[in-house]
Amino acid sequence: MIGLRIQECSFCILVVVFYSIFPLIAEGSVEDTLAELNAKSSGERQELIVENAKKEGEVVVYTAVNIRDAQQLIAGFNKRYPGIQVSVSSLGGPGVLNKVLTEYRSGAHLADVVVLNGVNAVELIDKKMLARYKSPMVGFLRKGFVDAEGFWPGLYAIGYAIIYNNRRVSQDEAPNRYEDLLQPRWRNNLVMDAESYDLLAGLIDLWGEAKATTFLKKIGQEQKVTFSRQSHTFMTQLVATGEHDVIVDGYVHNGVALIKKAHRVVEWVAFGKTRV
Repeated sequence: MIGLRIQECSFCILVVVFYSIFPLIAEGSVEDTLAELNAKSSGERQELIVENAKKEGEVVVYTAVNIRDAQQLIAGFNKRYPGIQVSVSSLGGPGVLNKVLTEYRSGAHLADVVVLNGVNAVELIDKKMLARYKSPMVGFLRKGFVDAEGFWPGLYAIGYAIIYNNRRVSQDEAPNRYEDLLQPRWRNNLVMDAESYDLLAGLIDLWGEAKATTFLKKIGQEQKVTFSRQSHTFMTQLVATGEHDVIVDGYVHNGVALIKKAHRVVEWVAFGKTRV
């Protein structure tokens, strides 16, 4: 009987939507077309978008969202717009970024919409591969979930958590904060994403750059964390099976989903407050 306990962190990944400039017309033409579209009233703009989308008949989406969640989003879209087919590729964050960059270099303009976390997408903005588009829906999003320049709206946020196997980790030794992971107990018993840029960005916001970089260097060099290029879902499953004691940069929803699947109780520890 394996259960997990989750420590919630105070920062998260913002997953955002981008609109590519890939269609086979000049970048300036795309920006001009979208600027004209953005100048219309919300109702006119929406009507025009739907009309032309139905004529095209398909939207191609590359997403970092896992296929289960992506299918739920597509089902909602299809219910509202039954005449438009959604072709989706669920590739994970690095996979989406690599695919978009490879296609861009080869001149293959295939993606209409790219769903990616904000840190991985900086390169796309820097290379001027994205079009500005201000959706009529952005007014419903809270502050910080919409780019002021119009490059992206937020789709959802992912909470970070420390997730551990409570058969291998006793309640007395369970970590209650990230600094606890520097104790000798955790040496050679940790796993995390090999490209956890979002964790670094969040820790910088939380602690400042010096403490955040020192912490992650110690996790890598002194604690001998296992750096993985597998998905966070897979890494969480490895913790559940006992291959690792702790995932450093776990996702809250992965822990919750696994607990529910196994019919286990989840304990949440966030800055000294415990929730069950």
